[in-house]
Amino acid sequence: MYWDTSAEVQKLKETYPDNYFVMAPVDYYYLDCSFGNKYGGTSWCDPMKTWWKIYSFEPSDYLDDGSVLGSEVPVWSEIMSD
Repeated sequence: MYWDTSAEVQKLKETYPDNYFVMAPVDYYYLDCSFGNKYGGTSWCDPMKTWWKIYSFEPSDYLDDGSVLGSEVPVWSEIMSD
């Protein structure tokens, strides 16, 4: 499972050359961004990810060697409200 930025994807193959990956880059796929923090500030992964932004990420643009199993758009429930 990959949870870093899309800019760091290439390091995956350098660090783990024989692994397969499920992509969840924070700069494209995090739904809980832009809800702020408990002190009223911004969240670490702002700005909000729109559906346009989410669908614009194509994992094979970063790793085209068959090592991507798929992708997942996470939301961290401790940040979300009703």
